Amino acid sequence: MITFSLQMNERILSEPNLLYEDPSFKGYLAIFVVTDTQKAFLKSQMMTPPQYLLHCQSRPSREDREREAQEIALAKEKQKNEAFQRREAERLIELKGTSTNVSMTSNETLAPSEEPTMNNS
Repeated sequence: MITFSLQMNERILSEPNLLYEDPSFKGYLAIFVVTDTQKAFLKSQMMTPPQYLLHCQSRPSREDREREAQEIALAKEKQKNEAFQRREAERLIELKGTSTNVSMTSNETLAPSEEPTMNNS
């Protein structure tokens, strides 16, 4: 576990524009004070500049991420529609078995169920 000293810049609360106007001096957020051992550990966990550039280049572009999100949304909508259609078909099949005249949503009518006839010969 890493412990460190922290000094917050209280001035930011009353003058938030310092973050943009003078971020390196008056607009800092906080100062962290760590031991050399902690500094070495934190540094070992960070990316080097070349690693960071490679990481950024390997990420998909914003357009690619947006396109993928749209494809996922369309696929989910298609799944919901298919599930709805299956449930409606099952409901209509069930209704057809219990009723002789069922009105469908497309204003069509199912054919009446045929009643079994007994032949008393």
